[in-house]
Amino acid sequence: MQPRIWFFLLLVSLGLLACTKDTELAPTQSLLPPELQAGSQQLATGSFRGSGRYQVMGTAKVLVATQDPTKRFLAMENFSSDTGPDLRVYLAEDANATNFIELAVLEKSGTFYLPIPPQTDLKKQKAVLIWCKRFSVLFGISQLQ
Repeated sequence: MQPRIWFFLLLVSLGLLACTKDTELAPTQSLLPPELQAGSQQLATGSFRGSGRYQVMGTAKVLVATQDPTKRFLAMENFSSDTGPDLRVYLAEDANATNFIELAVLEKSGTFYLPIPPQTDLKKQKAVLIWCKRFSVLFGISQLQ
């Protein structure tokens, strides 16, 4: 075989093995953020599904504080995911991480809350991604509706 073919096969093999299971995510039951304790409104919700090779489960909800509508949070409820070396939570326009905003390094499972930056356009960024940043691999997605 030609050297280019061997190189291509090596790259494909590394890509398939790149985001393998890693250490477990720490289970958590986060307290409701103070901004949401006086009340909140649900703007959108969606269920997670894995990308095929990885398993991701739970529900994502966008909540806005009743007393301060500029305070928005992504609630991750009953969340669990296969683990990887560099998992992140993104809000993006699609499963390809188009125009994404990174919300957090993924270190937890269970129920927890992530603040959503004010510049986030929730009319466009309706996909919550569990993304392996190091190898640009999608683990799971929740489409917000």
